[in-house]
Amino acid sequence: MATAAQLVTAPVVALLSGRFTVLGLLANIIVVPVVGLVGIAGTAAAVIGAVGGPDGLGAGIAELMIRALGPELWWMLTCARVLGGVSWAVVPVPSGVRGAVVVGLATVAAVFTIRVLIRWGEVLRRARRMGVRPVWHHGRRE
Repeated sequence: MATAAQLVTAPVVALLSGRFTVLGLLANIIVVPVVGLVGIAGTAAAVIGAVGGPDGLGAGIAELMIRALGPELWWMLTCARVLGGVSWAVVPVPSGVRGAVVVGLATVAAVFTIRVLIRWGEVLRRARRMGVRPVWHHGRRE
């Protein structure tokens, strides 16, 4: 889930801010325990808040639901603030659509490379199980 969040949000962050952080995946992993609760409760609060007027019962219940999420939201914002503030982890990219395209293509290339490396590792493990071993050759002919 954290990897999917990073893959989807990295181009959007680049589009809006003109930067990419290498700690984004770590931040997404750290907030995993609370992000589901915030998403579900936040959506429910939005639906309940839409019932009635801005001063109606639905709005009051929705406000209480959102206020109850205070600790979870604090955790998410603190993780974003701390990990987003690490200067060495921020890579500047072109802002706007060009930055989103650059980060999107780099993300696709990274995913493809990782998949190839994983597949190559599987091939090597399978070959070792079948008895294929590397052979050292000193280069001399005898």
